[in-house]
Amino acid sequence: MRLEYGTLIGDQHLTDDLALYGVASGNLIVGAGRELYLYGVCCANLTVESGASATVLGTVAGDIVNHGTVILHGLVQGSVHSQGARFEKSPAAVISGTCET
Repeated sequence: MRLEYGTLIGDQHLTDDLALYGVASGNLIVGAGRELYLYGVCCANLTVESGASATVLGTVAGDIVNHGTVILHGLVQGSVHSQGARFEKSPAAVISGTCET
């Protein structure tokens, strides 16, 4: 798993497993078979493809579109769209928009 503490500029389509402690300035797309641990901030939308997973302990400023697995412990300033996919939300997690599961 790759650890990233800096800033990822622009949209990122992840082709490796990533633990992000820094900032992603664009959209994050977690490719099939990949894992994301987001401790930092995604400044746009987070998309999790089928067969992929994301554990969000930090902040997603946009929406989460989930086709795989999302475990949310942090903050989503937008909405969560997770119909037909696995979605878990801890009691401490916050979703500012709607949550479609």
